[in-house]
Amino acid sequence: MGGISIKNIKLNTNSSARLIQICKIIAEYFKGSFGPKGLDKLLYDKFDNNILISSDGGTILEDLKEHIELKLAKFILTYGKNIYDRNGDGVKTFYILLSEMLSIFQKLTEQGISRGIILESLDKIKEQWIKFTQHSLLERSREKILKNERFLSSYFISLIYGKFSNSNTKHIADLAVKISCMLGNKPLAAWFDPKTFIQFQFLPGTFITESKILNGCIISKEPVNTTIIPGHSLLKPRILAVKMKLYLDPPDGSESGHQGYEYDIKFKNGQDHNDFTKYMEDRSIKIVNNLLKLKPDLIITHKGINRDIESLLNKNDVLLIRRVKTDEFENLTRVLEIEAIGSINDISDRNLGIAERLTYKKIGREKKITIELPKNKKRAIGTVLIGGSQWIVCKQVKRGLLKLIYAYINLLRMPKILYGGGNTELAFAQYLKKSLSSQNFRIKSNYKIIYCIQEILEGFYIIPSLLMENAGINSKKGLSILISKYINDVRNIGFNVINLQIEDMRHAHVYDNFSAKNHLYLTLFESLKQIVRIDKIINKKSISKKS
Repeated sequence: MGGISIKNIKLNTNSSARLIQICKIIAEYFKGSFGPKGLDKLLYDKFDNNILISSDGGTILEDLKEHIELKLAKFILTYGKNIYDRNGDGVKTFYILLSEMLSIFQKLTEQGISRGIILESLDKIKEQWIKFTQHSLLERSREKILKNERFLSSYFISLIYGKFSNSNTKHIADLAVKISCMLGNKPLAAWFDPKTFIQFQFLPGTFITESKILNGCIISKEPVNTTIIPGHSLLKPRILAVKMKLYLDPPDGSESGHQGYEYDIKFKNGQDHNDFTKYMEDRSIKIVNNLLKLKPDLIITHKGINRDIESLLNKNDVLLIRRVKTDEFENLTRVLEIEAIGSINDISDRNLGIAERLTYKKIGREKKITIELPKNKKRAIGTVLIGGSQWIVCKQVKRGLLKLIYAYINLLRMPKILYGGGNTELAFAQYLKKSLSSQNFRIKSNYKIIYCIQEILEGFYIIPSLLMENAGINSKKGLSILISKYINDVRNIGFNVINLQIEDMRHAHVYDNFSAKNHLYLTLFESLKQIVRIDKIINKKSISKKS
């Protein structure tokens, strides 16, 4: 990774200056790729020789973490990681604003403004942000959100525009709309997490537009005997999921090994050997007979299975898939709405699932078992197939899709939206400016705090300015037009990166994620306060006591 030299940078002795210097370098790295018209980054993975072109903030952040050795820089990067883990977005905006604000703080301290005054100013700005978000947002009812697929499509396209080609962006947004409609009100539950509720399967070697929702689930493990599947398809298969162990642990109590694991048992005489063999045979027959009571066509096990049971199931034409991955096993039981068998003596109809079709066919580059459900049944989302030319591309598509799903969850839980195109930063800066002129604010604040806030609010304009600059627009002239139109009561004004025009974001249907933006700004204010408070860094060394 070129173009960033945090490792070898000569840092000043002052701790605050060090942090500001590092933040500026990180921000410069993000500025070039900021916005849909920003440049992509060419990232090189030194561990597996993969080359990736990306404009995703989280992906770039991961790359930075791998290449930076300076502990102070790693500390700064944790802020961005927390934002990305929570929202799946906002990393670039955060570091650009962090750098801009710290540069302003540096100028203020050079002018003789104390850090205590700067901290008080930050508290005032945070208070104003909370008021701004309470009174300056467009609210929508949950019912309208759920029913308005057109709005959801525009909302999703706004959030990932520029990450992929236009056709791929539309396809991913449409896929997110379908998933959102299928989820309905489920995300309102506190326990809901899309990463555990939805199974994702990558299809490397395909197109992104081949990404789709599968009404069922996929099992990656190969069946023990594929010849049982007639014509590679089985209609109305009866399925059991077994969570318990179907093998005997070693006599010494140690953990059993892989399929076919062998160990020695010493018997005192031939009768003991015969008794043990008879016990194992009877045990296997009992287990199989209990399983066959529900007449299954397919048995899927989470753990291993001994050869005797495997052989008996094969003789009874029961398809077997053993040691299925945990996420696939849990997804199967959820989609089929069945209970996994935990005890061989406690098997009932609640353990049996009936699917529409079972096929063994090529999915992407490999053959996999696909279990499809009846289309007329309203079930939970089974599997989302993610297409892409390479595994790393599939990973990027999944990130983009998850970002939209989380945006839907946030919107459902907090039905508020912001307008995009830099409108949020423009509107908040103007809101601050108006607050400073109020008599009540001036009475409660001294002139130094008012001066600080006047300087700091200018930093928010960096966002609409960069959007225009990276799109090849004169940012100074464009910003002047934006401010002028806002003052003249065009409150939803912003820069539309799609058609490169300054226009009303409401009419252009360009939106921003309120929950993600709110978390970003609250994190920004707290991060700035932490950095401003730091006086100096002391290396703690253990002092050995003299004997």
